Formats: sequence, C-alpha cells, structure tokens
Amino acid sequence: TLAIARGGTGAATLAAAGLSNTPAFLATLGATQSISAATQTKILFDTETFDTDGTFASYKFTPAVTGKYVLYGGLLISGVDDTEYIQLSFYKNGSILTGSIGQTRIYAVATNLSPIITSSVIVESNTTDYFELYGYVSADSGSAEANNRCFFGGNKLIGA
Repeated sequence: TLAIARGGTGAATLAAAGLSNTPAFLATLGATQSISAATQTKILFDTETFDTDGTFASYKFTPAVTGKYVLYGGLLISGVDDTEYIQLSFYKNGSILTGSIGQTRIYAVATNLSPIITSSVIVESNTTDYFELYGYVSADSGSAEANNRCFFGGNKLIGA
C-alpha cells in the first residue's frame, strides 16, 4: 500500500482509488496431460499459484469484473517431430479468439523434441465472459508437461 496525501492530511491507497490490477491469477499443470493429434485440447490447469479473487476455477478464468485483461500462457509439449507444429490458443466463452491474436504456432526442426511455446493477448471482458487455454499438435500426439512447465495467467489492466 502506497500512502498518498489527500490535501496534505490523511492518506489514500491506490486500491481505494480503483487502481488495482485484480482480479489476477496464475495456474500450472500438476500432472502430464496427453494431447491428441490434430485436436484442439483444453489444458486442465489444476494447480493455482495465486488467485486474488477466486475467479479461476474448473480450468477457466471468469474475471467477473468488466474491463481489459492481459492473458498469458506457456506450454512445453514433448514428443513433437520435424515438420510438425504445436499451437497455443486462447478461447473466450468456448470459442477460439479470432485471427492471429488468439493463436501462436511454432514448428519443430528435429525428431522427438520438447518445444515450449508462450503467448499473451489483451482481451475485453464483461462480467460473465470466461477464458481457457488450449494446446494443439499437428500430427502425432504429444504430452503437455507438468512441474510448472505449462502455465496460464492473467490480470486486469488499469488505466486502459
């Protein structure tokens, strides 16, 4: 809390002035999860590092406060071969975000790699919108790895 003088007397906080970037959350994958070939697969983030307002549940983020949010995520997917690609996609209300803003793709350059892909996006949300993160492997199946190698987080933007 940062004290801000009010007319030379008293104090106010940034949070009291509405300058808080919450709700905010960070979740990780607690166990390895299989990703079927050529199938968008919801990643089941089951371990919360933090969740300021209890808005991350059932593998999705439902901000419950209207505003702009930054969402970010990362996936380490093992078993990816050359000429295959992995993709990370953000979903809003059960549908992939349209255009390139909602998807990031990288290609493998050798056999049996474990590439990591990260991405972020700024989205608008009303009180009932929800967001999820999906993974994709173009050909063979892969595995999203656990132990903080896969993550999904976000927070409200202030002043936007």
